Amino acid sequence: MGLTLFVASLAAVAAPHAVGALTYHHSSRLEWQMVFFLAAGIYAAGAIIFVIFGSGEPQSWTETSEDNPQDELTFSQSGQLVTVEQTIR
Repeated sequence: MGLTLFVASLAAVAAPHAVGALTYHHSSRLEWQMVFFLAAGIYAAGAIIFVIFGSGEPQSWTETSEDNPQDELTFSQSGQLVTVEQTIR
């Protein structure tokens, strides 16, 4: 998660610099089209990577063991304890 946040932060810093570099001369329609196509290409690449490597299947680390069921969760709200029963199957 930390690596993903780092890459996203780099992209947030680099985006204004890339737009400034691409629209430096006259800020014409052609230059803004290049900005649009660059952004569209980045989004398309992310979508293709997700389609290839993404999955809707639950991961093994989301399952609880039968020896240690988590049937109750206790939350504190406004100084009161509230018990919520939960069945995980």
